[in-house]
Parts: sequence; C-alpha cells; structure tokens
Amino acid sequence: MRTYRIPELAKKYVDYDMITTHTELPPFANARVRLLYTFLNYQESFNEVDAENIALAVYLVQLGMDTHDLIDAEPVRKVESRMRSRQLNVLAGDYFSSLFYELLASAGRTELISELSAAVCEVNRKKVNLYTKVLQSNLSSEDLFQSQVELNMELYLPLSSLLDQSYQHAWLKLLDEVSRCETAMIQLNNVLAVTSGAATNISAAHDLVTAQLQPSLDRIQQFILDLQDESLRKELYELIEPFVSILRLSKPAL
Repeated sequence: MRTYRIPELAKKYVDYDMITTHTELPPFANARVRLLYTFLNYQESFNEVDAENIALAVYLVQLGMDTHDLIDAEPVRKVESRMRSRQLNVLAGDYFSSLFYELLASAGRTELISELSAAVCEVNRKKVNLYTKVLQSNLSSEDLFQSQVELNMELYLPLSSLLDQSYQHAWLKLLDEVSRCETAMIQLNNVLAVTSGAATNISAAHDLVTAQLQPSLDRIQQFILDLQDESLRKELYELIEPFVSILRLSKPAL
C-alpha cells in the first residue's frame, strides 16, 4: 500500500504566498481523511491513485469549510490588515471548496460531485441550527459535543456507498470514534488558545482530554484488536498514534 501522503499532495493547492501570509488556515482534518483513504485502499474497485484523488478532494472540501468557519462575522470595521485577512479567508475557503469538482471529474467520479455538494449543504444547514441553539443556550456541554461530532462526520457519510458491505460497519464505527477524537482535540486547542497559563484553565483542558479523548481511543483500540486483517490493524494504529501520543504526553505536562 502506498504511504499516506494526502497532506503533501494538498500543498500545491494550499501553499500560496497570498494565502499563507495573510490568513491563518485551520488544522487539517487529517485523521478523518486518512481513515477514508485507508478504507478506499481496501476496496477491490479502487486503485491507490483513485483512493488518493477522492481523499484529496474530500480533504480540500473539508479545508474550505473549516477556513470559512474562521471568518469573523462581526460587522465592526477593522484595521486594514485584519479586513484583508478576512477577505482572503473567504476567497481561500471558496477556492479550496471549488477544487473538488476538477479532482473528481479528472478521476472519473462525477457522481460524487453531487453527493459531496449535497453533504456540504447539509453541514451548513446543521451549523446554522447548532449556532441558533447555542445562542439560545439550549444545549448542554454534552449535547454540544455530540452535535459537533455529527457535523464532523456529515461530509464523509455519503462515501459509505463506495465501500463493500463487509467494510461498512467498521467504517461507520471508526468514523464516529475518530470524529470524536478530532472534536476533542479541537475543543482542547480552543481552551488552551484562550488560557493565560492559569492552573485552573490548564486543569480544565486536561480534564477535557481525559473525559472525551480517552474513552474513544479505548474503544478504537479494542475494535482494532478484533480485526482479522493484520495490515489494516497496522494502518489504523498509525492513524490514531497522534491522539495516543498527545494523551500520553498531556498527562504529565498538564
């Protein structure tokens, strides 16, 4: 199996001076995309090039949506540099999102264009509903976390149809758990970004990691142990290693 290299392939679309100088791109949804790539590679109907093209297209769609989420919606006029950054976030998000048309068409997967477009619309609809509930204070922290997990899964659910029936249960279960891990890490990074080093804030961040990341990793590891395919087990262990390392290092550090 070819080494996972989607982030490297994406660089030619992402590494433009205007974008990197004036915008702050979001963290890449690497685990979800790598999970997709791994499962596509285990389908007889896909070769490695097909798997890479589809995974790269999804990667760029996700990056486009996440870049749009960074846009400050406040109507107050800002200094010129911040206004330029905001404008470029809009344009960069649009640019990243548009690339999947070309990639999927060149891969001969035009049927996925409409499916991913519909999934993007559904993500945006659910985001609006979630933001409304947050503004109305109608969500507990547990409900908010679960809603964010579902949002992070939404784009990938239509791709289940590409997988053989024998892989779909494993795919959906792992997609759920990996999305939980990435959501926990997003929340952790948000907490740490606004702390000033206060011990109480750092302790809260540690509790967040332990309470949400650890259970998902436990379930993933148990699921991997039950798999019969040794090479698939190896791929999945490599996929979750960044989460395991963060959890391992965060306990003594925090």
